[in-house]
Amino acid sequence: MISVLYIDSDPVLLDLGKRFLEREADIRLDIAHTAKEAIQRLKTGSFDAIVTDHVMPEIDGIYLLKIVREKFPKLPFIIFTGKGREEIFTEALNNGADDYIQKGGDPKSQFAELSHKIKRAVEFRESEQKIARLNRIDAILRRINESVVHIHDRMPLMQEVCKIMVQEAGFGMAWIGFEDPATHRINRVTASGVVDNFFVKVRLYSDDITNGEGPTVTAIRWEKYSVCNDIQADPTMEMWGEDALRKGYQSAAAFPLSTGKTVHGAITIYSSEKNFFTDTEIRLLNGISEDISFILKIMEMEDTRRQVQEELETSEHRLIEIINFLPDATFAIDTQGTIIVWNKAMEKLTRVSAEKVIGQGNYEYSFHTLGERIPGLLDLVFATDTELEKYHYSAIQRIHNCIRAQIPVSSLKGKPATLEIIASLLFDQNGQLSGAIESIYDIQKISQKDEKFHRLFDTSDHGIIILESDTHKIIDANSFIVTLTGYSLEYLLGRNLEEIGFSKETMPAEQFFTELEKTGYIHYKDFPLVSKSGKNIDVEFISKINSLNDHQVIQCSIYDISQRKRAESARILARKNLDMFSSLIRHDILNQLMVVSGSLELASYSIQDPDLLKHLTRAQTATKTIQRQIIFTREYENLGADTPRWQQISTVIHRAFLEVETESIILNIQQDSPDIFADPLIEKVFYHLFNYSYKYGEKVSRIEVSFHYTTTELIITVADNGIGISPENKAHLFEWRSGNEKTLGLFLAQKILASTGMMIRETGEFKKGTRFEIIVPMDGFKTALRKLS
Repeated sequence: MISVLYIDSDPVLLDLGKRFLEREADIRLDIAHTAKEAIQRLKTGSFDAIVTDHVMPEIDGIYLLKIVREKFPKLPFIIFTGKGREEIFTEALNNGADDYIQKGGDPKSQFAELSHKIKRAVEFRESEQKIARLNRIDAILRRINESVVHIHDRMPLMQEVCKIMVQEAGFGMAWIGFEDPATHRINRVTASGVVDNFFVKVRLYSDDITNGEGPTVTAIRWEKYSVCNDIQADPTMEMWGEDALRKGYQSAAAFPLSTGKTVHGAITIYSSEKNFFTDTEIRLLNGISEDISFILKIMEMEDTRRQVQEELETSEHRLIEIINFLPDATFAIDTQGTIIVWNKAMEKLTRVSAEKVIGQGNYEYSFHTLGERIPGLLDLVFATDTELEKYHYSAIQRIHNCIRAQIPVSSLKGKPATLEIIASLLFDQNGQLSGAIESIYDIQKISQKDEKFHRLFDTSDHGIIILESDTHKIIDANSFIVTLTGYSLEYLLGRNLEEIGFSKETMPAEQFFTELEKTGYIHYKDFPLVSKSGKNIDVEFISKINSLNDHQVIQCSIYDISQRKRAESARILARKNLDMFSSLIRHDILNQLMVVSGSLELASYSIQDPDLLKHLTRAQTATKTIQRQIIFTREYENLGADTPRWQQISTVIHRAFLEVETESIILNIQQDSPDIFADPLIEKVFYHLFNYSYKYGEKVSRIEVSFHYTTTELIITVADNGIGISPENKAHLFEWRSGNEKTLGLFLAQKILASTGMMIRETGEFKKGTRFEIIVPMDGFKTALRKLS
């Protein structure tokens, strides 16, 4: 017998629910008129499930759900309400509701559906509890596999394994011990859980069996797992059983660990539940111990591999130093002056391929950069400034074994140029000179790029601030930020963000720059800025680390969103008030219609007069029609409420098909489906198309969805193998006509598509099946190829 607590502020609906649900032999219903009354019932009674309305006085269904989940996290909870907004549905599921049913159908089918979902939720929770313990064991293996990736030493890994056993599987304690081959002493490597002085009486020697072996010694001696499912009744546990029971341990198990042919140790775990270790759990835990043993073997092999790796890294040391310079025009030579690296940027600068110069000596590099075979800057690292000036070098700077200088050249790519050159010596792992490396920049091109950048910088349609990466002081700002803040450029330079109106409470400097250094990017969508005049301005703030002339800077982009926020706030408030009013009115109407429908249903059970039954049936039909039309207006109301977005069409189609809840139809979707730009209600379009085929297609068994691309559009085809649509019905297929309920869903589908520029038509042949075609314009879809471009 399933015990259900049903809460609804409408006493008539409670009575209807009790009458309909208790027709089931295995359901007993207890009712409550308010959430507070339900909370009292939960304190004194025991229930297998809860069913509640959402709209109730004082405490609504979502708040009641939160209260129940705090004390009864696994109790099935179903919201049964006429309030059908998507955010209520999402909020209910996010807070732990098992299911959600919208009122609005006839009571008989509504409560039949509710009965089915109650049974399904109860069965699911029971199954969930049965597999929860096995899932915990499975989680151990996943966590251990994750730990192996990050932990490469035996001791830290064994510590993490014990911690995982306690945290993931809920064991009271886990410990790992290894036997000393010389003394046979079992040394405790590590433990997790309630450990304190428990190990005082734990077996110390694997060959000492005076008072019984216990699980750990048995596992080590006999090279197999050992299980004790009742510590209190097991004589082999007598030595430390009292301490174990005092700490709440009821059962224990040990599994052998090995690093070779000989068993070296064991992992022992304790549970607070008697008879905890079933055959399935023992098999899984034994598999985990075998995996740990394999990992220990791999670690021994890893030590050897690490030695080989270190030798390899040593041999590649010189190459890594060279590669670090490769983003710029760079070349390198060995100690004999032979070119050993000539990167792509160098090829572009000199128009000489690497194949032509690699292996060349005799100052080949100078011939292609300076126009004559003379020592390059990398050959003159130890030369004096006077010597360098003889070779026409200027602006000479030195830092350790690195030197920077400028030199004019008569022709680079056919034009005169001034080159800035950086050269550095290279050393091998033993500190011996192994060569030199040089990077070259065309100063004129850098200047041209800087000038172009500053023009774009100063005419940008948003504020830009450049900060010094070390001091976090402003080193540049554009005209937009000067106008926005009211501070002159002279005032801004040398200041920090707090001094020009950015709140230090909202953006603490230390935290901000620490996070920026870690991630390289920070984005505040809505941030307060106070101008010089005291005006509060809402801005969007984006900050990232950039490189400018080999120097790291912080670029901050600031967008004024004040007007946008005011307009958006006004729109949201108006929409919210309108939605709230219409939702409440619709909720009350649906409740009353359900009362009318239920009363008519109950009345028909006891009336024999054919004429009176005819009138009751007509009234019930009219009531159901009104209910369906009101529910339809709820879907139509949401059209345009949210911003259109790109959506993966195959995912949308699968979700829509699941809503139809039919097992008699097979859905086939063409592979490589596109993304489309559509209203969030696009799922409803495909639901109504599938529902039309299901209800009116007469024995439809297959629906095919395909995609056809033309030079200007995408055509999405939804075709079934049913009866199709007669010619006389096609003309009004997408119209909302009084008395024709077949077309209500198709009418809504057309409106949803039209909101983002799409069209729909029906092109099937009567007697051969329905064929809907959705036409998507060129800018409304993206194929896999267009996504990459």
